[in-house]
Amino acid sequence: MKKNLLFIVAGLMFTTFAAAQPQLEQGKDMLKQANYAEAMRLFKNVIRFEPKNDQAWFYLSKAFYLAKMPDSAIVAANKAKSLNDENPDTYVIIAQSQLALKNNSEAFNATKAGLKAKKDYGPLVRMLGQIYLAMDSTDAATVAFTRAQDINTNDPEVYEGLGDAYSKTGVTALAIMNYKKSIALDTTQSDVWYKLARTYQKDRQWNESALAFQQVIALNPNSDDARLELADMYYRAGLWPFVVKWLKPYIEAHPDFKDISQKYLKALYMSRMYKDAIPVAQRLLKNDPKSPNLLRMLAYASVETKNYGAGINFYTQLQKVDTMKVDDWRKLALAYVQTKKDSLAVTAMEEILKVDSTNTAVNFEVAVIYMGMKQWAIAAANFEKRFRADTTNFSAYYNYAACKSALGEFEDASVAYIKAIVLKPDYLGTYFNLASCYMQLKDWKEAGDTYEEFIKRADTSKTRNNKELAIANKFVGLVYLLDKKYEDVVKYEKKSIDLDDKDSDAHTWLGQAYHNLQTNDNYPNAREDAVKEYKTALKINKNNKEARKLLEMLEPQ
Repeated sequence: MKKNLLFIVAGLMFTTFAAAQPQLEQGKDMLKQANYAEAMRLFKNVIRFEPKNDQAWFYLSKAFYLAKMPDSAIVAANKAKSLNDENPDTYVIIAQSQLALKNNSEAFNATKAGLKAKKDYGPLVRMLGQIYLAMDSTDAATVAFTRAQDINTNDPEVYEGLGDAYSKTGVTALAIMNYKKSIALDTTQSDVWYKLARTYQKDRQWNESALAFQQVIALNPNSDDARLELADMYYRAGLWPFVVKWLKPYIEAHPDFKDISQKYLKALYMSRMYKDAIPVAQRLLKNDPKSPNLLRMLAYASVETKNYGAGINFYTQLQKVDTMKVDDWRKLALAYVQTKKDSLAVTAMEEILKVDSTNTAVNFEVAVIYMGMKQWAIAAANFEKRFRADTTNFSAYYNYAACKSALGEFEDASVAYIKAIVLKPDYLGTYFNLASCYMQLKDWKEAGDTYEEFIKRADTSKTRNNKELAIANKFVGLVYLLDKKYEDVVKYEKKSIDLDDKDSDAHTWLGQAYHNLQTNDNYPNAREDAVKEYKTALKINKNNKEARKLLEMLEPQ
């Protein structure tokens, strides 16, 4: 019976061990995966089966420490030490936990006790360095870390400790060197990357610091400190798109952090990301509805995103709490123009002139608005103020001339067009418009010469306009017709018709040229060609009286 009882006890012990051992291994795996809660549960299960399993108590203490529960870690580690006082790693956990609680003396005593259990044990020597650092004994810390390095040259935490010591004494070059050595041994240490990034900052190595912070975020996307410091670096450098890139995930997670949201808003605004800026500014405006800065940003962003009604509304609110600036009035005027409120747009622009009557750039913008309203005289007067102040302003001369043409004042228009050509000789439209003025003034020679210059330049231009070319050729032909140079008329009118065969006048004038070339041996079919062109002109426009009259001369009814 006694023998059977022994077998039963032995069997129970074996069963207990068999149940506990897999959970111990599973717990270790959970530690590696940083799943500390599950690791604790597994180690506690082992202890429930085997209360005197020193390994289970040790790993439980390690799980507590890594989960930032130092008090519980100390209790579990002391239990492990009472079961096995020769495991040096148990002393490491006790020392680390005491150090986390800022109990430097207790941490020191635990380390010394561990070194008695196992002399020159690397992690304990390294721990000694960390304690000295906490006690501001940087020289002693450096000695301890160097000793730990001699024991194990491949321990990344040793180089991290040396980096900390050198950083504390301001020797940034050596701190950087040791942090880099630590990372070379283990690239997954986000904390060491963070220390390296901050040390680069101290050394004003901005690019290297930014890259290190980015590595921290890559390893730990939830590292708010790294994200904020990286964004702040870019903010101080005025690199706004990068501020947006790194702050966006933080703002999405913490939308109510006012100071950070204001930085994010400015970065969006300065990056011209107005669509994204608007909801951020609106959220901030709820807490500060009379903020001039927020109202100004919202107004400007609304106009830029073509929400002109909202822009007008925000500028109206802004006027109640702050003095409008030049750019404010300008954007408000644009919003009025786009919403067909031209008179209000003019009023807004004139507010700028009240502040600075010498700002002729505003005169130009006022003129453009009046031009859109077809108030040609007022527009011309404002364009004139602009080019009187800036004699190199091509657009002012060109638009002034257009206004004068609309008023029928072709002499003034032609003078302005000539000045515009001097300033910008490659702009084709000016030649065309100048020639049109000469036609109105019945200055046929100047008209013909200017049209021919337009044709010559247009033929080689990448922005060739066939419609304008057709008109130019047609009128050059007319000038030659008036000068009775009929062969030249044929040349230019045919070119015009090649470009646009639906122009009744071009066919009429070509017909007149043939009509007058009937005695020229080079044009044996002149009469038939003239009849053909007159009939074509009438087909296009049955009310073309001149074509009908000339056709009847050749084919009497």
